[in-house]
Amino acid sequence: MANGDSSYRLKLNPGFFIRVTISILLIVLISLRIDWQEVWANLMELKAIAIVFVILFSYFQIVLNVLIQKSIFSIFNFKVALADAFKHNLISSMFLLFIPGFFAPDFYLTYYYGKSFRKYSRVISGLLFNRLAGFTIFLLCALAALLVLQKDVTAKLNDFRIDISPGKTLIIILAFSILAALIIFFRGKISNLLRRLKTDYQAIKKDFHNNRFRVLLSFVLKVFWYFCAVAARVVLAKLLGVEVATLQLTAVILFINLLVALPISISGIGVRETGYIGFLTLFGIDKNLALTLAFLDFAIIIVAAVSGGFLFLLSQAEYKSSGERSKNHE
Repeated sequence: MANGDSSYRLKLNPGFFIRVTISILLIVLISLRIDWQEVWANLMELKAIAIVFVILFSYFQIVLNVLIQKSIFSIFNFKVALADAFKHNLISSMFLLFIPGFFAPDFYLTYYYGKSFRKYSRVISGLLFNRLAGFTIFLLCALAALLVLQKDVTAKLNDFRIDISPGKTLIIILAFSILAALIIFFRGKISNLLRRLKTDYQAIKKDFHNNRFRVLLSFVLKVFWYFCAVAARVVLAKLLGVEVATLQLTAVILFINLLVALPISISGIGVRETGYIGFLTLFGIDKNLALTLAFLDFAIIIVAAVSGGFLFLLSQAEYKSSGERSKNHE
């Protein structure tokens, strides 16, 4: 590395390696139960419409994200350039592969919108409102999913026995210990965020109070986003031939995504697959088919993330190229 870059330091986050370990462990455990040839055959037999649907819906979600952000930032009279915001939302989705939890893209979006609007407190407030609204909707839906699944799962678990060996007990204790450590870790970050917002709290509160219609519109758009997200996965399941009643299938998808949102793995890898296999097999669905559905679910994220990664690399190349041209002119 050149001397000019000596100020840069790569900080290795131990939590990242813990999440990688959990994801790898879950994938290994899944691999022991799965017939990969059958899963591959399921993927090869996918209808073209399912593949096209995954790609189009991945970009459609990004469009909805941009419209929600445009509505939220209009509360502060910030104007969002739709095309540019779409590009940077794609780039932000890349961070879902590295940072746990559904808030991962917000780290990059805070930088992008903060740089554009020059008012970080309002940008953070807008993105925080977006996540809190989403979390409220998601939590209510997940609780409803629990109520729907309670009867079905309880009935199918009557004859189910769990053999808790010392090794499994150790894994469970380790998992809870990691979860507790992550909560403690993020508590400090939340405290820092609240202190940063405290100075502008009254002005931000006034903006929200004076623009109640835009607040309501943003909330409605967020409800529509979640409706589309769940409906798309139900459609994929039906295209794949998963024969579970729509209500129960919707509840399963909601609850699995609640588990995926927990900051215990990398982009939900391992947790998502375990969830689909665990719940759908209770409804008589073959575990290989359940895993195929999990892959399609993850593909919705991957399409946007890979596109965002490509755009990020392209923008970095353009930035370096423009920097070299400016040096040559000098």
